[in-house]
Amino acid sequence: MQIDLCIDKEKNTTEKGRILEHLVAQLLTIQQYEVVNTIRVTGMEIDVFAKHKVNNTTLLVECKAWESPLPADVISKLLGNVMLRHANQGWLVSTGPLSKDAKGIKSEWENKDDAERAMLSFYTNDRILELLLDSGKIISGDQVKRKLESKYFADDITLMLTEKKYYWVVPILDNQYGTVSYITVFDATNGECINDNNLLSELKHISNLYSDYLWVGSNLKVAHGIESNVEEEFNSIVPVMGGDDWEDYRPARPADFVGRKKIMLNIFKYFDNVLDEKTDTRLFSVTAPSGMGKSSLILKLASMSDSRRKSKKYFVYALDSRTAISARYVELSVKSCFEKADKEGFTDVSNRKLETLSIIQMLQSESVTRTLEYLKKQNKMIVIIFDQFEELFSKKELAGVFEKIRQLSNVVDQLKANLVIGFSWKTDLTIPAEHPAYFMWSNLADRRKEFDLPQFQPAEVKGAIKVFGSQLGENINPVLRNYLSKQCQGYPWLLKKLCIHVFKLIKEGNNQETVIGQKLNIVDLFERDINDLTPEEHACIKQIGQESPADYFKIADLFGNDIIQMLVNKRIVIRRASRLTLYWDIFKDYVLEGKIPNILLDYIPQQQYATVAVVVKSLLNNGTLVTEQLGDKVNMKISTIENFLVDAVMFGIAKRENGEISLAMKSEREIVIALRAFFYKHLLYIELKNTYLQEFTYQDYLDSFISVYQDSNIAEKTKKTYASKLLNWFVHLGMIEARSSLSYAMVNEVKEDLLVFKQLDRRSRCFSGEGNVHNVFWGETSPTKLEKAYNLIKNTPTSYEDMKNQGYRNAVGVLWSFGGIQKRNNVYCVSADIEDVYKNIENSDTIIYAKEVLKNQADISERDMGKLLEQKYSKQWKDGSRLRYGSAIRRWGRYFMQHEI
Repeated sequence: MQIDLCIDKEKNTTEKGRILEHLVAQLLTIQQYEVVNTIRVTGMEIDVFAKHKVNNTTLLVECKAWESPLPADVISKLLGNVMLRHANQGWLVSTGPLSKDAKGIKSEWENKDDAERAMLSFYTNDRILELLLDSGKIISGDQVKRKLESKYFADDITLMLTEKKYYWVVPILDNQYGTVSYITVFDATNGECINDNNLLSELKHISNLYSDYLWVGSNLKVAHGIESNVEEEFNSIVPVMGGDDWEDYRPARPADFVGRKKIMLNIFKYFDNVLDEKTDTRLFSVTAPSGMGKSSLILKLASMSDSRRKSKKYFVYALDSRTAISARYVELSVKSCFEKADKEGFTDVSNRKLETLSIIQMLQSESVTRTLEYLKKQNKMIVIIFDQFEELFSKKELAGVFEKIRQLSNVVDQLKANLVIGFSWKTDLTIPAEHPAYFMWSNLADRRKEFDLPQFQPAEVKGAIKVFGSQLGENINPVLRNYLSKQCQGYPWLLKKLCIHVFKLIKEGNNQETVIGQKLNIVDLFERDINDLTPEEHACIKQIGQESPADYFKIADLFGNDIIQMLVNKRIVIRRASRLTLYWDIFKDYVLEGKIPNILLDYIPQQQYATVAVVVKSLLNNGTLVTEQLGDKVNMKISTIENFLVDAVMFGIAKRENGEISLAMKSEREIVIALRAFFYKHLLYIELKNTYLQEFTYQDYLDSFISVYQDSNIAEKTKKTYASKLLNWFVHLGMIEARSSLSYAMVNEVKEDLLVFKQLDRRSRCFSGEGNVHNVFWGETSPTKLEKAYNLIKNTPTSYEDMKNQGYRNAVGVLWSFGGIQKRNNVYCVSADIEDVYKNIENSDTIIYAKEVLKNQADISERDMGKLLEQKYSKQWKDGSRLRYGSAIRRWGRYFMQHEI
């Protein structure tokens, strides 16, 4: 039997303290004490100082109204307070249970000699009830039970203490499932059954252990006539289920699961720490936004726990919380878990008749206590995981579930047994602060171990695409593989959606090259899902989305079973017991509001801006071209064109159909706007915009890059190269302004919508990728040779090989890099005046710097100039290179200074 202190839900815990104070006063009166002083403190705790009426001995009473087991340190603190206050005796009055350690101390203390033992007394439920019975304050619970017509009532009944009176609360159980069907109530002072419906309603709505049940009077025939929902509620306990095959949008089958090795290793390490008593934490959560694969991970954990090596240690019971239909879901889940573990031979019993009363009573029952002790001895553990737990908050009728979860968490925390409770929680869900779920989740924050599920790493994306290839039955085209890897941005849901979409396109007769040439955008994919539906099916999914998780029978009444089954067959709707949901929360948002997830990008282009700009210019001038033709036009390898296509399709500016590459826009302006729209969503750009309102250095930029990509698998030695490449894009698109060689600023208003670029030759060293996005010039040729090469090409267009054979290789590279020539039909022709080339060279960073140096040190030596350049541009030259570059740049610097004069 247990005691439940009950107050109106609107009242605070101070009122609960008054009930406990009244109970303590009765206990003291029985033993001829009178209260001298009462101090109420937080947490429903009361210190009472009393004095015996006859012998004047003083007594300190520590009152605890805890629901969860009382820890052992409460006893030691009470002893300390007795001594500090110079009391003769101390009482511990607790309406809640004692923890295992506290029970041990109580037993040890009560075996002491009488003199020492008298210093401390324990009044737990059984002794409180015994005192109240002996004094005639209440009648026994057994007397009440004998008045019942029902033959199947709970073994445990509760003494309900309210502000006005005391009542016996007796749960009547369902014979088949052992769960509470309804509640009967008796006046605890005289044993009369409460038949007043108004009083029953008042008592039911006072905060108590059985508020969620049907409360009836003595007319049990009426109660028997009420149709019970127990069977439906028990059948709503449904495990997390994977898809039937790879194409299924439900959680991935364990056989198809890829990656997540680190987080799984950490979770099982946490489980081992529980078994080895290295942690007191018994709650954990897997957190991530929608579509990150939380359910798939949980399904994999459950599958791994069944493996030969782990099956003897862990029993993981993973439940789909969306199927809950009543506040009794938590009790029924725990009951179902233990019974399943029994059936599979994991526990000490094979057939358990577990009564589902309150969570507290269930986990403290003799049956469960014995099993938890068995698990401890055998070094085994039971894990219950509530997947999709946050979905429960949307149903008002399930608000009581969160209070039950709080009770479950408290008891499991205090037991410190080999029983662990887990949750999956969607982090992109906003819960009002006044909702019970918000309070419950926040309150447990410092008592649970959190495992955050990140986006897919490149190796995990690669593994998922490999599984896709095995399902497709053919090798994945490298360009398609690259495209899928980049397009998914590490989002598992998007990768799955893209792969399934490509799978369907190929099965419909398209080849991989055709698919590669199309931009696969998420709106197109969702629209394809919707366009395949009839008007009735579309209306049905909107209704399900609005009520998700929706009641199956209600939706069936509105639209019919056939419509629902058709949507299930199309894998648009998923049914779990009597609950219906759409296959993705993200899809639900699109159906209801037309919203798609705001996917921030961390894409690093395959090619430099200049390469893409050259190819785009060629396509604008020449129209649609096959790969080989385009390569010839721009003098690039086929592999470079393929990489360009990966970038261009990702940006949405180009496509390839039947081997022909064409632009998706008709003008430079449209292309530049599309490119900016893409890079405005880039994580690095957003980080810079949020961090730097004024000017920032290249090192600042590099620090931001490293911060954004800290969890990526980019090798340290290539981070600077990638950083420089991205900065190159931001600057050329006019989104970031380069104010000096190493100083930058965000641009608020971009003015020009043209492809402004400096052409780069693959062989040229005129571009520094190490911290400087400007074209720099290292003086590879002399002014005289540059002009001769220019005039030769101007007079007679010629090929690179001819110019190279005449000794103009470096001069051609400089002319190409600084916009003086271009290639047509595999020969060079001039594209600008030689004065423009000189102007571009003079504006390069190295020449600007050289002129500044020469103004102050006109007679600087070649070697000293080389040393300054080496330091300025973070080079590591040998002495010969230092001398060569110093000499060349000094010569060009003097040339331009003389030209100015």
